[in-house]
Amino acid sequence: MDLNYIVDDNGNKTHVIVKIDDWNMLKENSNDNNIKNIGQLSTEKRIVLVMDSSNLFLQMYRGFDLEDWQQHFKSVFKFMNYLEAKDFGLLYLLRSDKFQYIMKKDNLLEVSQEVYENYRIRTLDDKLLDDKSVKKLKKILLENDTSENLIKEFNSSYKIGDKVSIKFRKDAEIKRLFVYDSLRIIPKFFKTIVAMINPEEEKEIEKVFSDTAHAEQLLSHYLYNSKNLTQVQRALKEADERINGDLWEKYLLIQ
Repeated sequence: MDLNYIVDDNGNKTHVIVKIDDWNMLKENSNDNNIKNIGQLSTEKRIVLVMDSSNLFLQMYRGFDLEDWQQHFKSVFKFMNYLEAKDFGLLYLLRSDKFQYIMKKDNLLEVSQEVYENYRIRTLDDKLLDDKSVKKLKKILLENDTSENLIKEFNSSYKIGDKVSIKFRKDAEIKRLFVYDSLRIIPKFFKTIVAMINPEEEKEIEKVFSDTAHAEQLLSHYLYNSKNLTQVQRALKEADERINGDLWEKYLLIQ
């Protein structure tokens, strides 16, 4: 299989280009579930930047220079420095099973009512979503190329939550999301990630994504310049509370 790569300004591989015939053959010959849940990965890849996060994670495993890695990390997530509290609230919601379950419903009226009642998602003129608006929302949330574009397109057509007036540290939010994605989301798709990055590295990548203790050590070193795992474990706990609990409400101030 011939692979071509897209690299960033630092020469780091960020995307893989695969011929469509090779991609179709890969899917057809996938009897061992290597391409299991392709549709789900496609959705989550756009939501949580799985490929970018995976490359960053693998760079940690391979012992990249600490300062170079941290600069790459800042570059990948630079757009998050311009987000507001409600935008981070949306990013947390996008990782929520409950939110994804609502968005995948076929009954558009039901989707409109539930996203308003639960998250105050509405049009810019404060109206409930009609069928056309719900379809557009689904497209934005499930088919966008990047989290950055997703946020921009969402804000250009919709409002979420009520008035927000909280203080929060963006660098902490960015790291918290990366920790959650690295330890909770990426491991679910590592076989598919292998196929998209380099099939020859399957054993190595499986080892990376299945060794939680080692992953926590790497995250602690590269993200927090520490050998103490407390910050990583706290970040994971806090992200889980925001995604699967109700702490996302403080970002949207649902009343």
